[in-house]
Amino acid sequence: MAGCGYVSGFWWSFDKLSVMEALLMNFAPAICAGMLTNQANQIKIILHDKLLQEREPMKIREIERFISYVEARPCRFRVWKVIPLNADLLGMVLSFCVTYLIVIIQFTHVY
Repeated sequence: MAGCGYVSGFWWSFDKLSVMEALLMNFAPAICAGMLTNQANQIKIILHDKLLQEREPMKIREIERFISYVEARPCRFRVWKVIPLNADLLGMVLSFCVTYLIVIIQFTHVY
């Protein structure tokens, strides 16, 4: 009997692990996109620091042009050009699921 509890505990832990793996695999692109966006923001900060340190007018002009290019085209990832692929994706998915779960529960009480 004691071994049975161990086996059921093992399968329960295995189920939790498989759910966590599925969540990680589904949201890994959003996590990576968020990390890449942070890196792009760090590059902009480094460029601004370099601009303050530079003395040569030609290099200053090139750095300013590149900064304006980067700021005009920010690093953003979107799914189907609608859904932003960033850290907010998990909250959006959970909100979507909860909303439609409430709608389904309300419809089951009607009929």
